[in-house]
Amino acid sequence: MATSENNSVNVPNDRRDRIRWYNGDIEEESIAPARKLLEEYSNIPSDQVIAHIHAVRDKAWKIHPYPCIGRFRFLDLSISLHPLYPTVLARLSNTSTPQTLLDLGCCFGQDIRRLVADGVRGENLYGVDLRLQFLELGYELFRDKVSLRAHFLEGDVFEEDAEAEGGKELSTLDGKIDIIYAASFLHLFDWEEQVRVGMRMVRFMRGDSLVFGRQVGTTKPGPYPRRMDPSRSRYTHDPDSFQRLWDEVGEKTGTKWKVIAELKTVKGWEREVQEEHGAGESRMVLQFEVHRLG
Repeated sequence: MATSENNSVNVPNDRRDRIRWYNGDIEEESIAPARKLLEEYSNIPSDQVIAHIHAVRDKAWKIHPYPCIGRFRFLDLSISLHPLYPTVLARLSNTSTPQTLLDLGCCFGQDIRRLVADGVRGENLYGVDLRLQFLELGYELFRDKVSLRAHFLEGDVFEEDAEAEGGKELSTLDGKIDIIYAASFLHLFDWEEQVRVGMRMVRFMRGDSLVFGRQVGTTKPGPYPRRMDPSRSRYTHDPDSFQRLWDEVGEKTGTKWKVIAELKTVKGWEREVQEEHGAGESRMVLQFEVHRLG
């Protein structure tokens, strides 16, 4: 997304070993939807948008230098880019049978703001992130601390009994969620961890459940070293291996799931996928939807 990767940039926290993840400039064309949201939803003057984004991003970078933070990936508003988005909007906007959505690993909650701007009631939206600071920065980024009615919880899906900020627990969401959005989340973990996350998702969900999102994918599924900790691995999928993952989740939870997925090339993801697998035809993005069958 960004155009500059200058080693002379004064990187917050002086994390020079991760300079390649910190972009100094924002490519205006690529953030048009985010700019529109910040101007029309957050009422930020046009000439202040870029400086405002930089200020919030650099605060987040000091908390933890994730590549998605350094590269302004949170400006993607990726939920609206998924082909299932119109269907999700219709389900969430149905006033006769209101449905709920959980954004798992929501970062600043930017996709929840996109949903609200598109007419979804905030009361039916939930966001969970490991870091409370990112949730608070979301309010700063979008200037909606008072107006937004969505629910945000700090929590770790691997510590499901741990209390989140304010005394709330992730277990309060069990059996209350119809749709889960999981973008750039599952691919952070190895196979066994992904199975555990899938099992936790099942506990959150009810009825005609749906999981959808996108993440790094490959034509050569298997374990790959983690970017931030090469001593550990993460499992990267193609559509077939992703179905096998959900088959295992189903076996362990007494449920059944159908995966619809495809590998795509997505503009702006070139560096992410190359860092996972190196150059070559194996590097792709996996776009997926997972439907509960029983």
